[in-house]
Amino acid sequence: DDYITRCAVANFDKRAASIHDGNEKQYEMIKSGTLSLKNSELVSLPVAHISPDGKLPLADGINPAWNKALSEFRSIVVKPLLGERATLSESEWLSIKNTFEPWFAWLVRKPTDMLDSVDAAKIRETVNGDIYESLCELIEKDKMESVAIASITDLEKLIRFRRDLHRLCTNFVNFKDFYSMGGKALFQAGTLYLDQRSCTFCIKINDINKHAAMSATAGTYLVYCECRRNSGETMNIVAAFTNGDSEQLTIGRNGVFYDRSGKDWDATIVRIIENPISLRQSFWLPYKSLVRMIESQVARRATTAGAQSNSNLQHTAETSVNIDKTRIDPPKKIDIGIVAALGVAAGALGTFVATLLGYISGIVKMGPIAIICALIGLLLVISGPSLILAYIKLHKRNIGPILDAAGWAINAKARINVPFGSVLTGTAVLPQGAQRDMIDPYAEKKSIWPKIIMAAIIIYIAYAALDHVGVINTWTKGLIGKKHKTTVTSMYNVPQKN
Repeated sequence: DDYITRCAVANFDKRAASIHDGNEKQYEMIKSGTLSLKNSELVSLPVAHISPDGKLPLADGINPAWNKALSEFRSIVVKPLLGERATLSESEWLSIKNTFEPWFAWLVRKPTDMLDSVDAAKIRETVNGDIYESLCELIEKDKMESVAIASITDLEKLIRFRRDLHRLCTNFVNFKDFYSMGGKALFQAGTLYLDQRSCTFCIKINDINKHAAMSATAGTYLVYCECRRNSGETMNIVAAFTNGDSEQLTIGRNGVFYDRSGKDWDATIVRIIENPISLRQSFWLPYKSLVRMIESQVARRATTAGAQSNSNLQHTAETSVNIDKTRIDPPKKIDIGIVAALGVAAGALGTFVATLLGYISGIVKMGPIAIICALIGLLLVISGPSLILAYIKLHKRNIGPILDAAGWAINAKARINVPFGSVLTGTAVLPQGAQRDMIDPYAEKKSIWPKIIMAAIIIYIAYAALDHVGVINTWTKGLIGKKHKTTVTSMYNVPQKN
């Protein structure tokens, strides 16, 4: 290849022929020292003189370092393929390369073998001796046993079908093992203990992101955990939370996972797919969201007020230090608009309190049934949309997408209704015979004023209720009606003298 390329360059530019043939510096380095056909400088020279016609001489004008190799090449390769000839053209050389291309490809595919290091003569001696005959006999006997091997393979398959096919069908056709809860189904990897709950519907997965993208249609609250052991083993699982609430389920929380072999793993939440867990959680969700919103607003306002206070203190300190350099401005007058706004706010607050007291005392007429219906209607208005949405999603929960994303070929719609979901995720209960000590030795001392205020409110409500039904009116008539001859119609009406 090197010779053909040099000839192609010389054919392109005649001046390059002498350069690629070898320069004087190379020959000067060759002449120094003892000259040998294995000299690296001599071997680096072209195989023959560079010729623009690109024909390689096979007999005369050859580099002495390549004479022996080229002679073997002519007798072993060129003569059998092309016949006896004195030169080799570029097209003939490419034809020879194409002939040997399959053999070079076979060498690339050839696996490494223990016989690669054995001398070729030793291999020929072995092949031509008695050992070769023995090996051939063993190979023929092995071929004759192929029928028996096939029968053994079929027998093994039959035994495995007899042992496992029924279990496979009951796990992936009708999901009997999963719904009967007598034992774990094949796809259940173990139990996850986290946030005072035990989740038995846990599946081992490989790629968390890929599984999360496919299982989003399951309508189930899914928690992805990375599990680790002290030995360095790791694995990923996905657990379905089907009972309780999700307030304390956050990324980074830790739990314990027990696999089917009883080994314990340290589990950490790394991803969550949120969906309704229960109707109870959905009922209280609007109120908890409101409380969290109020808490965040209060915290934000407290942070802003703290920053403003620090700024005011800094400004006061700077003013105190530079009081001799500052000019004292007259105090600003109170803004009439601010006073009006405060009055409007106070009036609105008074109106709200008066209306509430009116409902309690009976000035605004409303029966007990109407009050109960109004309260129930208010609760339904607030929690109704959340309950309806949760009811629809809870009745669409399906483990099919979860198993499909984990690599199982699932075609069925294996649903998880609310009662079955409460079985899959167990909540913590007090052990039998255990008791809670309700006395806190470090409890703070409670003030008596809240109790006094609560008692006063209860007394007031009771009095208003009695007055509303006319008990107070009848009692006051009997007590002071004869002496003063007055008629008391209500605690809020002005008495009229006869």
